[in-house]
Amino acid sequence: MGITSLTKYMDSLPLHWKSTIVSRCPIVLDGLSFPYQLLGDFDWKFGGQYPGMRDSLENLINTLLAQHVSPIHVVFHGIRQTDKMDLLLLRRQVVQDTIWKVQLEEEVEPYHASGVHSLLMLHTFLKLLHNYQSDEVRVYPADGDHTHLAVSLANAYDCYLVGENSDYFITPLQKGYIPLSKLAWNQPGSPVIGRVFKRDSFIASLNIEPDLIYAIPAFLGNDTLPNLVEETKLKSLVRDNPRYRGKDLQLTIKFLEKCHRLTDLKHQISSLDDGGEALQKFEQSFEKARQKYDIKSPFNYEEFKKSIAFRSDNWRSIPPWIVQQYKDYMFSPSLLELFIKGVNFLRVVPDDCTTWSKPASMIISRPIRLVIYALLIEGSHVTEIIRQGSKLIEDQIHLSGHSDPMEIEEMKLEPKEKRRNRIYEILMCSSHALSLLEEEWHLPVASVIFWAKSAAIPRGDIYLSAIVLSFAECFYKSAAPCTPAFSLEALHLYAQWQCVYHDAILLNQVLALPLPYLSPADLFDGKLVTYYSQKSNDEFDMILANTSREILQLYTKILKAVYDNI
Repeated sequence: MGITSLTKYMDSLPLHWKSTIVSRCPIVLDGLSFPYQLLGDFDWKFGGQYPGMRDSLENLINTLLAQHVSPIHVVFHGIRQTDKMDLLLLRRQVVQDTIWKVQLEEEVEPYHASGVHSLLMLHTFLKLLHNYQSDEVRVYPADGDHTHLAVSLANAYDCYLVGENSDYFITPLQKGYIPLSKLAWNQPGSPVIGRVFKRDSFIASLNIEPDLIYAIPAFLGNDTLPNLVEETKLKSLVRDNPRYRGKDLQLTIKFLEKCHRLTDLKHQISSLDDGGEALQKFEQSFEKARQKYDIKSPFNYEEFKKSIAFRSDNWRSIPPWIVQQYKDYMFSPSLLELFIKGVNFLRVVPDDCTTWSKPASMIISRPIRLVIYALLIEGSHVTEIIRQGSKLIEDQIHLSGHSDPMEIEEMKLEPKEKRRNRIYEILMCSSHALSLLEEEWHLPVASVIFWAKSAAIPRGDIYLSAIVLSFAECFYKSAAPCTPAFSLEALHLYAQWQCVYHDAILLNQVLALPLPYLSPADLFDGKLVTYYSQKSNDEFDMILANTSREILQLYTKILKAVYDNI
C-alpha cells in the first residue's frame, strides 16, 4: 500500500526515528495492518487458523489496555474508490498467482506470500473488537479510503497512529507514526515500546520547504497517482546516471534536496525539452497529492455518524438502518459497494486452483449471493469478480428469475422470526432441527448443512465429522496444537464451507441481523480440522473417546442437527 519502496528507505534512516514507551495515552490503530503484522505462525495453506489470529489481536488489545492506552480507536476501510479498482484487481491477481505457484511448489517472494489471507480473518477481528466496544475500544468504518479518517482521528486526539502504510510517512501527524512492525509488545503487564517516525526531522534534513514532501508521491506515484518518473521526461531530471536505474526513490529525494522550494522545482521541470507538458502533469499530480496527504480537517463524531452521503447510480438513497448498521460495522463495505455500484469484488480464497475440473470455492455459495443481489440490486444483472482457473475474471450474473418483489426497506419491517425463516429456507435447513442448539449456533450449523448438501458430503464422512468436532473444540478453546500434512482436497472442501459461512453472514446483515452468530475463531482451526480429516474411522473414534464430556455433548448435538437435515 502507498508509495513503492518508501518504507524500506525510511527504515534506513535511523536519525529520523525515536523510541517511546506507549502508555497512558489514546492511540489510533489502522485495522488493515492487522493481517500483515500480528504475531503468530499462521499458514494459509490450512485454510485459516482463526483462534490463533483472535488470540494474537486480543493479546495486543489487552496489553495496550494494561498500559492504560485508552481509548483505542480502530479504523477500517470503507467503499473502494472507483479509480483504485484496476489496481485492486492487479493486486488480487498477484495474490491469486501466489496461491497457484505455492500449490505447484514454485518459488514465491516472501512479500507476496504474506499477502495471502484466509477468507474469514476480517470477520474474526471484527467479532473480537465488538466484544471490546466501549469507551476504551472504538471501531470506525470509513466511508471510503480509511487513511484520511485515521489521520484526522490521530490529530484530533493528539495520539500516535499505528499502522503499516507508507502513506503515513508523508502525512503530517502531530504525535507521530509508528509502523505496527515497530511496535513491540509481549503480554499484558509488559511495556509497549514503539519506534516513532520523526517527519519534521526528515524534512529538516533535506532542507526543503515542508510542502515539497508531497512531490515524492507526485513524482513516484501511489495507489492512485501515476509514476511520472517512469512515464514522462522527469526521468531525465532524476536519473542523471544510467547506473542508478531502479533507485528512483533515492534519486528523487536527492533531486528534491537540490531544489529546496516548489518554485525552484517547477523552474527545473519547465527547463526540459517540452517541459510545459511535464510541468502540467506534475502540477496536477502534486495538487492531488497535497489534497490526499495534507489532512487538516478535524474529526467530528456527529458528522462521522451521518457521513455516508453515497447514492447509487439510480439515485436510490441508502436506507437509514443500513447507514446505522454500517457505522456499527455490522453491514459489510462490500454490501454497500454492491448496493451502490452493482459490482461484487469477491475476495481471493485460498483453494485448489490447480485442478481445472474444480470450480472456484466461491461458486458453491452463489445461490446465497443471488438472494442478496435480489434484495440490494434494482438492475438486471450484477458483476462478480471471481476466479476461473488461475485468473480473476468478470462474470455477469443475470438476475432474471431471482428478483425479490420486496423492497429492502419493506423487508426490514418484517418480524424477526420471518427474516430468520428466510435464512433457514435459503440455507436449506429446518428451524426445528436447529431448535436444540443455542440461537448463536444456527447460522454456522446451517452453513454446514448447506455446504454438505451442495458438495454432496454424506453422513458419516470424515470431512463432515472433522469440521463438527473442530466447532466443539474451538468453542471451548481446547484445541491442541497440531501439524498435519498439507491436503489440497481438505483445503478446497473447507474453503467451500468458509465461503458459505462468509455469505451467510452477509445475508444475515442484509436481512437486518435476525440471528446472532459466532466468530470464526469459535468454530474453525484449519490445522485442527485438516488433522482430524486425515484420521481413519477407528482413529477418529479414539479421539472422541478421549474428548471431554462437554465437548462431546456439543459435538453430538451439532452432528444430530446436521444429520437431521441432510
